Amino acid sequence: MEHKYLVTLVVPLILLFVGALAKKIVRRSGGWRVSDAFLGVEAGAAAMTGALTYILDVLKILLDKMEENAPPEITRPIAVNLGTTGIFIVFAFALFLFLLSTHQDWENVEEPSDEIPWWRKWSWHRKRFWLGGVSNLVGFGLLVSFLLLIKTIT
Repeated sequence: MEHKYLVTLVVPLILLFVGALAKKIVRRSGGWRVSDAFLGVEAGAAAMTGALTYILDVLKILLDKMEENAPPEITRPIAVNLGTTGIFIVFAFALFLFLLSTHQDWENVEEPSDEIPWWRKWSWHRKRFWLGGVSNLVGFGLLVSFLLLIKTIT
């Protein structure tokens, strides 16, 4: 694995895990909870923020090249990169709204007491599926897509 891929992946992942630790510290009661690992929204927000920052950087590069009257063979790939990133942002925004909606629907489902048998905890199992599975998969998928497909390849 090249150095740029390592830095591109590891730094944001470390920040996300610091976010999970921050959730635990802010709560101040008890130990770790499963909900501390529901990081889909945070990962999606990181992808959106990174993409918005990146598109501004690419736009500045394109405008500088156009100001220098660079030939089309230099500006065209930059413009394609700008368009690809713009399409990613639109797609990521729609998925980010899905993440917010999912968390709004499931965040308030409380963890049942230990006295209830596991097979009667269906709402909690569905919450884990939607927030721990689907939401994290979508959020981290957006983040990895941005980091690997947009930032390092284009």
